[in-house]
Amino acid sequence: MNNRQENEMWMTLDELAQRWRVSRATIYNRISRHDPGLPRFARLSGRIRFVKSDVERIEREALAASAQ
Repeated sequence: MNNRQENEMWMTLDELAQRWRVSRATIYNRISRHDPGLPRFARLSGRIRFVKSDVERIEREALAASAQ
């Protein structure tokens, strides 16, 4: 897998915080509380990476719920 493919699969903590317009601390707090509303994540090379397809799915579900 090359870097481009990896970047298409994963999102950094900073990218997620910026995308959702919340602080890094908010994401860390939600991780520590095992918040089920977070996308799946892994610690890769000591850094947290979120599954990008999960981020997109959560956003679609939230949009659909708000439209009802």
